[in-house]
Amino acid sequence: MRREKEEVPADGLFVSGFSLPINESSLTGESDPKTVTAENPFLLSGTKVQNGSCKMVVTTVGMRTQWGKLMATLSEGGDDETPLQVKLNGVATIIGKIGLFFAVITFAVLVQGLFIRKMQEGSHWIWSGDDALAMLEYFAIAVMPEGLPLAVTLSLAFAMKKMMNDRALVRHLAACETMGSATNICHDKTGTLTTNHMTLVKAWICGEIREVKSASTFYSTIPDSVIGMFVESIFNNTGGEVVKTEKNTTEILGTPTETALLEFGLMLKEKQAKTKASKLVKVEPFNSEKKRMAVVLELEGGCFRTHCKGASEIILGACDKVLNRTGEVVPLDEELNNHLKDVIVLLANEALRTLCLCYKELGNEFNSKDLIPFEGYTLIGIVGIKDPVRPGVKESVAICRSAGITVRMVTGDNINTAKAIARECGILTDDGIAIEGPDFREKTEEELFKIIPKIQVMARSSPMDKHTLVKHLRTTFDEVVAVTGDGTNDAPALHEADIGLAMGIAGTEVAKESADVIILDDNFSTIVTVANAPLTAVQLLWVNMIMDTLGALALATEPPTDELMERTPVGRKGNFITNVMWRNIMGQSIYQFVVFNEISSREMEKIDVFKGILKNYVFMCVLTCTVIFQIIIIEFLGTFANTSPLTLSQWFACVTIGFLGMPIAAAVKMIPVGSR
Repeated sequence: MRREKEEVPADGLFVSGFSLPINESSLTGESDPKTVTAENPFLLSGTKVQNGSCKMVVTTVGMRTQWGKLMATLSEGGDDETPLQVKLNGVATIIGKIGLFFAVITFAVLVQGLFIRKMQEGSHWIWSGDDALAMLEYFAIAVMPEGLPLAVTLSLAFAMKKMMNDRALVRHLAACETMGSATNICHDKTGTLTTNHMTLVKAWICGEIREVKSASTFYSTIPDSVIGMFVESIFNNTGGEVVKTEKNTTEILGTPTETALLEFGLMLKEKQAKTKASKLVKVEPFNSEKKRMAVVLELEGGCFRTHCKGASEIILGACDKVLNRTGEVVPLDEELNNHLKDVIVLLANEALRTLCLCYKELGNEFNSKDLIPFEGYTLIGIVGIKDPVRPGVKESVAICRSAGITVRMVTGDNINTAKAIARECGILTDDGIAIEGPDFREKTEEELFKIIPKIQVMARSSPMDKHTLVKHLRTTFDEVVAVTGDGTNDAPALHEADIGLAMGIAGTEVAKESADVIILDDNFSTIVTVANAPLTAVQLLWVNMIMDTLGALALATEPPTDELMERTPVGRKGNFITNVMWRNIMGQSIYQFVVFNEISSREMEKIDVFKGILKNYVFMCVLTCTVIFQIIIIEFLGTFANTSPLTLSQWFACVTIGFLGMPIAAAVKMIPVGSR
């Protein structure tokens, strides 16, 4: 037997019982309870029993249950390199080999020079400690330190701070650049694309469909008698409850559907000066087989009235009258009945869950032991309830698409609702595929290879379906996949993805622990902000490996001058960085413009940095190549390097600002300092 709110301890099959709504949100992410019956007999470990009782046959326990399998996926993998690491490793390998080649040549030339000098001096058979230090210095010159790892780390740290300002908490530093490489984003629906709060958005009442935007605009043309009947039906025929908290605020308890109706009822209640007193005589709870619930009220004067609500087609079939524009009860003819059926279909196509509300006067001869009748009702109205799409989602999806990022929806909701929401968000297109989880599971590897690139919506999916989809995208199709989610059911996919984004407000602790980035405001638009890297891999390589490395090469080839002998020796115990060097570092920190920086750095102390510059062919060659390649990258490699061409005035401004660094450097060099 199961008690209310008790957790199902194992996977099993329903044997017998009654009124057994199960909250499966821990596994599916959908907040609406699923009623377990003989036709739908599956009970899953970790889900919650909301009401009723049953007997079940246990089929699996422990790690063999669906919950156990879900948790097992969280311990898999997790050591994959990020896309930028893969790119940098590949490029670094090539550049490393090239660098090693030139380093060997440089070292060999320098050692050869030392050996020739010693031969000329006749001391080539005598090697001292100073010669060993000289060779060590040659080795340091040949193997120049590379600033790329530090630059990448600093770039990612900057991105991390910027993302925090944009309400995105980065748990793993590598996530900053991974998101900039994402080619696919798999979104959960409930709580991610939508608000996870059911709301009554449309209603057919008094002969027309009305949008529920504000109380005044909704009921401005509705008779008071109809509003009163609507309010009476909502607040009496309900499985929810409106309570006052200790802070004197209103809180609504109940299922998402009941909560939406009661919120709507509170809005309508504002128009009513006083609600007529009534006594609840009999309640017929919601039944999944009958798909309706009903109550009987005893009114003032001893008369009885029944209210009924439920699935639209079923309730409409029990009605033979309707409230018209003036609030009068009129017959429900065939033409109007067909029109109302079209209204139900229209609302359903807009991803709205429809309910019909109706009532019937029973006179004064009803007994609480009598069955509540189910014919001859008067239709009050048809309401459409939905989980609204978050503001800005459609625009954010469009931005992702324009950036070349494929957006997919993966949800546990039914396929019709999922497709409607996906179309509203701009995710589902004419050439896209919407598939259900059970169908997806039955596909062979060959079939999956054909359909996965076209899948834009996956409905009725289990956590493992989402995990499988993400895994195939990453491994089979070599995509960089981001996954968003808020529930424990999303944890396997969040963990498997290249980057997992969990909701900070609605997200469970398990989801947050499995994610790389936490969206603090639960705003989908923040995800678009996250999908921007401060510098691309190409830009990082150019700035740090080509410009800095070639600059260092150019300076390293400067020939020694006689003035070097005028400098005071550092000595064994002297500081590695002298005051002169420190002054030069200060100057360079002011004007980090690479081309002009290279020229100014030719001389650590002297103002005239152009003396002998034309004699250093390597320096001039490197300087020329740097300028040429910089122009090519900016002007012609926009797609490859993610750059935008500059106008002539912008180029002039860049050159002018860069040139200003040279007089600043000269001024800094004039500051008198010691030699150590």
